[in-house]
Amino acid sequence: MECSVCGRKIIEPRVNLSPTELAELKTILRLEFGPFVVNPVRAEELKRTLALADKDIEDIESNVVCLRDQQRLEHQRATLRSILSGMRRLPNETLLRIFEYVCDENVLQNYPLYDSDSERSTKLTPPMTIAHLPTMAVSSVCSRWRELALSSPSLWAGLTVKTLITTFNNQATSLLGFISTLDLFLTRSSDWPLRLAVEIRGDTWEIEPIEPISLTHLTRHSHRWKIFKHRGTYLLTDYETLSNLQCPSLTELDINSDGYWVASTDLDCFEHSPRLRALALNRIPQDKSKIPYHQLDHADFVINSSGALEEVLRKCPSLKSFELQLEHYHSEPSLSVIPGTWRDITSIVIREYHEQSCSELVFPSFSFPSLNVLQVERLGSIEQMPSKPTDWPGSAFISFVCRSCCMITTFTIRGISLSDLDLIGALRVMPSLLHLEIDNEVWHMKQQNPITLPLISSLTPRQSSNSVISLVPKLHSLRLLFDGTTFYDRAFVSMIQSRWFKPGSDLHTANSRTGISCIRSVVLRFSRREVNVEVYKPLRVLDEDGLRVVVIGTNGVQI
Repeated sequence: MECSVCGRKIIEPRVNLSPTELAELKTILRLEFGPFVVNPVRAEELKRTLALADKDIEDIESNVVCLRDQQRLEHQRATLRSILSGMRRLPNETLLRIFEYVCDENVLQNYPLYDSDSERSTKLTPPMTIAHLPTMAVSSVCSRWRELALSSPSLWAGLTVKTLITTFNNQATSLLGFISTLDLFLTRSSDWPLRLAVEIRGDTWEIEPIEPISLTHLTRHSHRWKIFKHRGTYLLTDYETLSNLQCPSLTELDINSDGYWVASTDLDCFEHSPRLRALALNRIPQDKSKIPYHQLDHADFVINSSGALEEVLRKCPSLKSFELQLEHYHSEPSLSVIPGTWRDITSIVIREYHEQSCSELVFPSFSFPSLNVLQVERLGSIEQMPSKPTDWPGSAFISFVCRSCCMITTFTIRGISLSDLDLIGALRVMPSLLHLEIDNEVWHMKQQNPITLPLISSLTPRQSSNSVISLVPKLHSLRLLFDGTTFYDRAFVSMIQSRWFKPGSDLHTANSRTGISCIRSVVLRFSRREVNVEVYKPLRVLDEDGLRVVVIGTNGVQI
C-alpha cells in the first residue's frame, strides 16, 4: 500500500496483537510455569510470530533510515534554496527599511509583569524574548544582517523600559543583565534620537520611591530624547534624577497617570523642551504648568466640559490637530452662546467612552473651517461599556459641518451606534469626502447598525434626467468592517462596479465630466461571516484591472 499524499510505501505490520491477546500472554507469564507450560504446537506458533516481528522491525528500521535521509536532503535543499533567495538580492537600503518597520520597539523588562485583569505573569521567556527584542534577533541572523544592524543606530533607538520598584529588586547584582542590555542599546543607538516608553511601578504605595537604576542610565541621554512616554505608579517628580531635565530634542510627550489627575510638577520637568510639538495626557492637568503649550501643534487631552476644550485651544494657539476623551467625572455641558471659531485645526479624533457623548460637547460649541480629517470612535471593552448606547448627535453634527464650511476629506467612524439614515445624512454634508471608513463593531445589543442596503444603495451612482447623482461623489477609498451576519453582498459588488472606471476608457472620461470620481481602494472585512467567493468574483476582475480590492472573512483572505 502507498500513501496517497507522498506516494511512499506504507508498512503494514505482520504482527499486531490485540489488547485481549496481550492480556492473555501477561496472565500466562504471571500464573503458569514449569517444564510443560507451553505445548509444542503453541511454541511453534510463538516462534513464527517472533520471526514476523523481527521482519517488521527490520522494515521499520530501513524506513527510519529513509526518513533520516529525507530530513538530511530537505535541510540541504533549504540551504541551496537560501543561496538563491530573493532576500539576498535586496539592496541594503531596502533591507534597512524592512528592519526599521520590524524593529520599531524593543521591550526591556526586569520583572514578571502581572496583568491586572488576569493576574497572570507575563514574564518574557523564549520565544517571546525574540519577539520583544527584534533588533537583537535581526542582528543575530547572519554577518550581513549583523553588520547592517550595527551600522544603523536607528534600529536600537526604540526602547520600552519596564521597571518594578521594591525594597528587594533594586540591587545592582539582580539588575546586572537588565542594565547591561539597556546600556548595549543606548551605546549602539549612538547619537540617534531616542524613542522611549518608560513604565515604573511599585508593589505598594507605602514604599518610598527608590531611584530606579534604569532611569538614571536613561536620563544621561535626555539630550537625545525625541519621544518620551511615561506610565507608572509614582509621579515623575518623585525621582530626583528628573528634577532638572534638559530635553532639547524632545518633540512628543505622553504622560499616562494612574491617579485622578496629571500633576503640574510632572509637566514642569519638561519646561526646557524647545522642540516639543505633541502632548498627550490621560487625565486633566491638576494646575497650571510651565510646559510650553504655545509650541504644540498636536494635543491628546481629557476634558470635562466644552469650556475645558476652549481653554486648551486658547492655551495652544499653534494647535493643528487634537484628540479628545470625556473625563469620567465630567461636568454638564457649558455651551457658548456663539460657537467659537478656530481656523487652524485640520484634524480631530473624538473618543467616546461614557454614556454622555463627547461629540455633544464639541459639535454645538465650535467651528473649524480648515477641518479635513474627522474620526469618531468608541473606546473600551464590552464589559466597560455604558448600560445603553450613546445617541449620535445627528442634527448637531450637520449644523457643525455646515457652520464650519469645512471640506472634510477623511471620515472614520468606529463602534458608534447610529442608524443608516443618520450616516447618510452626515455623508450628504461632506461632498468633498475622499476616504471613508465605517466599523460597526457591536458592543451593545441595542446598538444600531449603519451598514445596510439603503446605505449601499445611496453610495451607488444613479442617473437622474441629465445628471448623475451619488452620495460622496469624490470617494477614492472605502473601508468597511462589518460585525454582523446579514450583508448585502451583490448590492455591494454592484456599487463598487458602478464606481470603477478603467483609466483611459470612455466611461472614465464621461464620469469625470459628471463629477463622479473613480474609486481606487476597497477593503471589506467580515468578523462573523465567511466570504462567498462566487459572489465576489467580479471584484477580483476589477483588482486585476487596477482597483485595490481586499475582502476578508472568517475563512481568511479571499480577494
